[in-house]
Amino acid sequence: MDVSFDQTYIGTPTTKGYSRKNLTSKVKAEQTADLGQMSPGPVDAFAGWHVKSGKAERVDNRKGEIDHTAPGRGEWADYDWGWVANLAVRVDSEQPGSKRFPSLVVAASLSIPNMEVAEEAALLLEAAASLDLPPGIADADKQYWANAKPFRLLKPALKTGFTPSTDYRSDRVGIKGGQHGGLFVEGDVYCPNTPKTLLEATKDFLAKKIDAETYRARLEERKAYRLHVKQKAKTPDGKVMLRCPSLGPSPTVTCPLREMMLSAAKKARPEVEPETLEEEFLDTICKQHSAAFDLTEMQAPQQAFDYGSEEWETFHDHARNAVESGNEQLKASGDEDIETAGRRRVRGIAAAQILVTLLIVNHNLRKIAAFLSDQEIERARTTPRVYILRRRDRVWANRYTKTTGNGDLSIPRGGRTSSSTSPGASGHDALSLTAMRT
Repeated sequence: MDVSFDQTYIGTPTTKGYSRKNLTSKVKAEQTADLGQMSPGPVDAFAGWHVKSGKAERVDNRKGEIDHTAPGRGEWADYDWGWVANLAVRVDSEQPGSKRFPSLVVAASLSIPNMEVAEEAALLLEAAASLDLPPGIADADKQYWANAKPFRLLKPALKTGFTPSTDYRSDRVGIKGGQHGGLFVEGDVYCPNTPKTLLEATKDFLAKKIDAETYRARLEERKAYRLHVKQKAKTPDGKVMLRCPSLGPSPTVTCPLREMMLSAAKKARPEVEPETLEEEFLDTICKQHSAAFDLTEMQAPQQAFDYGSEEWETFHDHARNAVESGNEQLKASGDEDIETAGRRRVRGIAAAQILVTLLIVNHNLRKIAAFLSDQEIERARTTPRVYILRRRDRVWANRYTKTTGNGDLSIPRGGRTSSSTSPGASGHDALSLTAMRT
């Protein structure tokens, strides 16, 4: 089961919001005030400010941190006081856009804006994994995999069984750290002597220094310098054994340090420049046959598809469109309309969670019904039509037209089957008609 997850804003029945600085005092005043002395409009204390648009940025505060996102003076931004619904929608990585199954919301939760976004996503994946289908690929926008620290989202997701798929922030492409001499570049580990033009291909493409065709060509050429997997991790949070790309049964580059492999080369491969190799500066990956890497330490998580490839782009576009379409359908005014607080005239996030859950279940039922209806329509369109005589034409005698059914299920060219009796039918014929009726 592949999923795509995201957040969408929903409002509170009480639209009045407060700063975190005076929220406690406002709640206390409301609790102690008499009914006749209360200020107009109670407040939903367990909610927060959602940045809809403007200069303000959305944040992801961890547990125990205080969210300081609030309308400020001199800042142009559009804020709303409410909650966010975290949704995971099922998508298809094998045949993107093929509509082999309905795009259902398989997991959902309600939370405060800007608070524990990564942890809420991890809970969505854990809930989705509890279904009967084995976990597959989990796609998200830059707010999640590309933003959260590995221990907050990547490690829990790998333990659950999901593999990330995401776009990267512009400040996290190119070389971002490494281990044992291997370079971390956009979800993979590369040889330390990989040409710089290949390592910075994404940077150059985003800066519009190269076109899309050149970018794809450099990504394909860069694959040869990627470290090979010698032994996969035995546990989701374990380490994986990687080795130099010039070693193993299927080397992809040639290196002067691995001269023993040069004689076994049967086809031309990219070569590492000899002048870049100095023994005193070599690291573990160049000296040993393999090294243990903790891939969760990479800022850019390892992905299911090669980042930037056509396969990655096709699936990522399909996944993002699926979850955005699901959000729009849930918020559409003609159906569930989860965004409108008028559908949820109760206070508190717990009550809102129950009502939003019921609305999402109704949404899923509509999606299933529409999917089955489409299947039936397609089946009727492609299946040859079978014409069957009406029962009164097959079985019953018609005294007015002097015709009887003959039991034939097929329709002749005239479009009707009948057998006539003469006006002077014998008593034996009348007895036969009685038997037919019986």
